Amino acid sequence: MALKYELNKIKESIWKIKLSSEEASHITKHKKFIEVFWTEKESYYRLNPTTNALIFALNNIGIPQITPDNYLRVYVRISLIEKLHGAFLKESTIDSETRITINTDFFISKENIKNHIGLETNGRVLESAQFLKFLISPLKKLEL
Repeated sequence: MALKYELNKIKESIWKIKLSSEEASHITKHKKFIEVFWTEKESYYRLNPTTNALIFALNNIGIPQITPDNYLRVYVRISLIEKLHGAFLKESTIDSETRITINTDFFISKENIKNHIGLETNGRVLESAQFLKFLISPLKKLEL
């Protein structure tokens, strides 16, 4: 089943980023990541990387939507996954002297989640016990 999402209950300024003409030129030239880029009235836009990460994170944590009643639970589950497995968001830069790629983790904050109240997906639902089992399953394979 394809993961679907609905953004119409979130402020557009949270999830929609207008591209500069340079970025738009690069996108149209290379045709990369076309599913998160689109045009409107001759302007190019992309999905906010935090929004994109949350769409997939909601499926991982077993909570398919963010509401005023559950956003703290969403934050706790995402934080647990990020503490065990690393951040959902990363930025890669190349050191100009050594030409080594440096990856920086960006952890999803409580404020990021609060700003995305209204985000809905068709992701799976996991009760607390199911989520904890999912969370520790990689550790069980290590036979600690």
